[in-house]
Amino acid sequence: MDKQKVLYILTKNDIGGAQKYVHDLATHLDATLFDVKILYGERDIASLSNRISFFFLNDCIAIYELVKIFQREIPHIIHLNSSKAGIIGTFAAAIYKLFISLNPKRYTLYPNPCPQNPKVVFTAHGWVFNPSNKVILQVRWFYILLHKLAGFAMDAIIVVSQADLYLAQSYHIVPNHKLALIYNGIEYQDLQFFDKISARRKLLSRIAIENEDHALQALWVGSIGRLTKEKDYETLIQAATHLPHIYFFILGTGELLLKYRRLIEKKKLFNSFFIIGDSKEAHRFLYAFDIFILPSVKEGLPYALLEACAAKLPSIVTNVGGMPEVIENNNSGYVVPQKKPRILAEKIELLSRNEILRKTLGENAYTRVQTEFSFSKMVEKTELVYTNILQIQKPN
Repeated sequence: MDKQKVLYILTKNDIGGAQKYVHDLATHLDATLFDVKILYGERDIASLSNRISFFFLNDCIAIYELVKIFQREIPHIIHLNSSKAGIIGTFAAAIYKLFISLNPKRYTLYPNPCPQNPKVVFTAHGWVFNPSNKVILQVRWFYILLHKLAGFAMDAIIVVSQADLYLAQSYHIVPNHKLALIYNGIEYQDLQFFDKISARRKLLSRIAIENEDHALQALWVGSIGRLTKEKDYETLIQAATHLPHIYFFILGTGELLLKYRRLIEKKKLFNSFFIIGDSKEAHRFLYAFDIFILPSVKEGLPYALLEACAAKLPSIVTNVGGMPEVIENNNSGYVVPQKKPRILAEKIELLSRNEILRKTLGENAYTRVQTEFSFSKMVEKTELVYTNILQIQKPN
């Protein structure tokens, strides 16, 4: 059997969950069956980005660019990731397939004939129209309409959480037979962490702190994520004002860095709340923390949370996306409402006082990631989606 070409399209080439998801799949799909290529917006597709231009001119140009790319690459599967790439990529794929149907001889290249019906797969890493994502009602319904229109030309949608599956079904984005729930997975047994003291010393070496010896022995609360409105680290900063005896760290960077630093200064937290630049291996510092936090208002199923579970950390997360499916409330951590800094502070305080409770919740989190979020399951189920829509069988 000839290899099936999978073309992955992403809106951005940065450090994030969608990028890790695509990289992991691309490097672990069955190489005897699939040939893989990854293309990024702004780098490989110049006009594909999250910018909004006059009369959506950039988006129209991106559609044209993608059609030309599909003509050149001749994929069997076009796998789109993130909302912008999903919408733009699907419209481009529909135009490309129309060209094939109107002039099939032009797209027949001997000895590798062009697939007459290339398949379109979209992975929703958290729906942009999720009610928890605070956008005005008209904009939310505009997103819903776009996804419903795109859904007609999609052959499969992969959702990474039960919450996203429920939303897709509630808004009738596509028929149920096009939906597949596949949890993100990690190779938890292969993750490597710095030991606690080494991790703390490495982080402290990157900041200015008055009493390093005291800091090394204090309780640390940490998070890993991009500094964007979706992550809502403002709520964590507000919560920290109630906990002056605890050290807080965010490993990440992003567009709200200066805003958050100004807020830290305003709240006089400059000796206890630190934002440390991004690291491609940020997970290696997880042992530095006693508690892990994700206060997001929009999520799919974050890898950082799975990595925190693999590090046996108790986590406090908001009731957003797939996070409550990873963290079982009162069993492997706590699930709290969004944008409630006082409630978040109360849960942090509760855990800060009880080392045995922290250890128990962390062990439970580790067991959960072992059983429910394995890497091999993610790859196997994704390959099954591919083979089903291509109507081929994977060789034994």
